[in-house]
Amino acid sequence: RSEVVFASECLAFANIPHDSGLPGGPALRVHHPAWKARSPRDLGAGWDFDDVRDHYVRRLFGIDPVTLRAVDHERYIELGRVVTGEVMARTFSDWRRARSPTRGGLVWFLRDLWPGAGWGVIDAHGVPKPSFHPLRHALAPVAMSISDEGVNGLALHIVNDRREAMVGCVEVVLYQDGEVVVGQGSCDVVVPGHAAVELAVTDLFDGFVDLSFAYRFGPASANVLYAALVSGEGVLAETHWFAQGLPCTREPDVGLQVVVVADATAGGYLLTLGCMRFAQSVAIDAPGFIADDGFFHLVPGRPRVLRLRREESRETSRRGTVTALNAETRARFDLT
Repeated sequence: RSEVVFASECLAFANIPHDSGLPGGPALRVHHPAWKARSPRDLGAGWDFDDVRDHYVRRLFGIDPVTLRAVDHERYIELGRVVTGEVMARTFSDWRRARSPTRGGLVWFLRDLWPGAGWGVIDAHGVPKPSFHPLRHALAPVAMSISDEGVNGLALHIVNDRREAMVGCVEVVLYQDGEVVVGQGSCDVVVPGHAAVELAVTDLFDGFVDLSFAYRFGPASANVLYAALVSGEGVLAETHWFAQGLPCTREPDVGLQVVVVADATAGGYLLTLGCMRFAQSVAIDAPGFIADDGFFHLVPGRPRVLRLRREESRETSRRGTVTALNAETRARFDLT
């Protein structure tokens, strides 16, 4: 929002990898010397980049990370894995909008040199970290994001870095309590090649809707806003908005569903994921396999298909799990 023209070094976080990317595995605690030995830091500073990550956990989730680390270290790690990708995605989405003067930035950096929570968005073994996936979607050739314009409501930004114009339809669905559809709107859109457009989300609805929760005339009209960009190719991009900030609590069950089929062409599997209620930051854990996506949100009625590919250097398991940040119950699946 400072309207930099180019960020020569940006988004340096202590990005937490999956358990396989930690020295010592999941039993390692963030305050342990083995963790801190690999925590990135600036010489002479009285803080390290774990502290930077914790700052955003507090800011985005509204929870004290120090207290959380002491009483529920596993939850502390879960929020820490999610938050850096969230900040990266928001930053680049803001820089790519039509009104932004920013023309680029160099993420510091791509891959860690050793196991641990380093600056890289890929761990030392070559496995994408949780922060990698939101960043990849934000930097996709066709991307979509939402910004809060205060009393002017929400703005929907669509970026098309392809050479050809993109012709499609924008669909917006409002959910209350994570499952009840309380509003829908759509419009056709054309985005020229190498360009971006901005739409007012309220233009997709009849009458006034306080989608940004700026006026606060009553309860928020929806707690989850889902937007999709659809064309003849299918869903090109998705984005979500939370009027009252990112949820940080868990409920017993959001009804995660998994359907598995063998993928003969790649020697892996295709997973179709769905949910009964909004599922936040959905992650797949299948030892010996790497999912081509992760840490995305799911809304009811909008399934997601992704691919599991085998890691040649790791022993595989015949079972996997799907988890959501806002759910205690996980979905299990078999790889036959």
